[in-house]
Amino acid sequence: MQLRAYLPYIFFFLLLVSIAFSLTYNFLDPDFGWHVKSGELILERGVPYQDWYSFSMPTFGWVNHEWLMDVFMYWIYGAIGIQGLLLVFLAFYTASFFIISKSKNFWVFALPVALGFLATTEFLGIRPQLFTVFFVAILLWLVDAFLEKNSKLIYALPLLFLAWVNVHASFFAGLFILCAIVSCEIFKKFMPQMAQTRFLSFLKHFYVKEQPAGKILWLSAITAICFLITLINPYGIRIYEELFRTIGDSYLKFHITEWFPLFLMGFKPLIYLYLAIFISSALLFYRKIEFSRLILSVAFLLLSFSSIRYFLIFVIVSLPILISLLEGANIDAQKVRNSFTSAPISYKFLFSLPVLVVMVCIGLYGYTTIPAVFAGPSKNFYPEKAIPFLQTLPLSQNMLNDYTWGGYLIWKMPERKVFIDGRMPSWRLPADEAGQDGQFAFGDYFNMMEAKEGFEKTMEKYDIKLVLLPVSAKQNNQSDLLYINNIRSSKIRLFFEKHQVLGQMLGIYYEKNSFYEKLISQGWKIIYEDETAMVLQKP
Repeated sequence: MQLRAYLPYIFFFLLLVSIAFSLTYNFLDPDFGWHVKSGELILERGVPYQDWYSFSMPTFGWVNHEWLMDVFMYWIYGAIGIQGLLLVFLAFYTASFFIISKSKNFWVFALPVALGFLATTEFLGIRPQLFTVFFVAILLWLVDAFLEKNSKLIYALPLLFLAWVNVHASFFAGLFILCAIVSCEIFKKFMPQMAQTRFLSFLKHFYVKEQPAGKILWLSAITAICFLITLINPYGIRIYEELFRTIGDSYLKFHITEWFPLFLMGFKPLIYLYLAIFISSALLFYRKIEFSRLILSVAFLLLSFSSIRYFLIFVIVSLPILISLLEGANIDAQKVRNSFTSAPISYKFLFSLPVLVVMVCIGLYGYTTIPAVFAGPSKNFYPEKAIPFLQTLPLSQNMLNDYTWGGYLIWKMPERKVFIDGRMPSWRLPADEAGQDGQFAFGDYFNMMEAKEGFEKTMEKYDIKLVLLPVSAKQNNQSDLLYINNIRSSKIRLFFEKHQVLGQMLGIYYEKNSFYEKLISQGWKIIYEDETAMVLQKP
């Protein structure tokens, strides 16, 4: 292919990176700070085997499954700064769409990719999870090349997992994909016989491309090797202990945003549009979608409904299906145009309805995101101005901090131990290690922040003398999101307080928090305050 043929793809790649950068350059992920600080300390001390940063769980055996990513982030940040690091992350993420998607027709390629990419922009930033998508894209590309063209590059797959297991625990998604593909290929061998039965006759309607038994055997062997390769990491088999502890923690599903079920994330027009297009296409044209890819996409679709963090993988897995369906739609444009012209007005409306829905969704997306582009860098989110004051306070005084500020404090003030940060949501110590009741700092954090009954005893348990809170905690016990959406009517507030799930689906929810008032009523004093943060001290 001549260079001229590549130019549209190059410009399209740069456009997507530019869009993503314009939407994310003013946002700093709450975990960025501890990632960079960990990268620095790993180069000095080696990988951690016990918690470095908290006073709440200092004896916990920390499995830093992102240790190599932390070093990478520290190096790149030191070389080209935070905006340069952001561009690196966005470039790798955007490249994933070009690796996995194939079409000779630029527009057939560009339209689904643009929709899938825009549907995921709110998940972007300097986040290690973006490399998950990049690794998944490479994995699928290698497997497809092996199954379709008998490519020898498949033997590089263990090297991919060797890097992946030391970059992020999402390597398990790669193992899941390999096992799912192998299982589907084995299942397809028995589908003709199974389709002859009365109850499984529907199987004959699927598009099945069987692979030789030799290829399936080789892919199974490579999958087993990839699993063994994942044990080559500083923590050995303990990497799976960390993995299953996190995946199996139901507490995260309603306390960590990226673990929320998809429909509790508020109104997301482009996400809903992408889901609607894929689901309708799969239902209408399932006979044209290869069985293995269809099953894999449906699996990650269901996982996305369970937790929004899987949506990025779902998009990268399902995009080739939409592109192939669009490419295979041999529609005579002239016939469509003539049919549309001669059709009754009612039919014209029905034909135009999908286009109208797409335009409305894009318009809603632009309405909610474009103001953020022109707003400039986000200020007053992290307690930057409070750092000099906090450095004057005795380190012996334990301080309860906001969860989203933990990583920032580790970065800017590593000498002071934090109560909680983004590494710790699933950390638990059993009773024999932490006393009669065991220890769960993340759960205790919510008990205190929500001022649940007995929260005072929890504060005494950790000997907390200082509390660092956002100033917004003083604003009439009303959540920022509710305030922004201008829902001030007491009846409406009471309704959404009672029906919180509905409110979360609409992006308007009521979150009552009396922690600040309880502290003030118990004699805690504000010893520092600016437009972002305040520090309260125990009497």
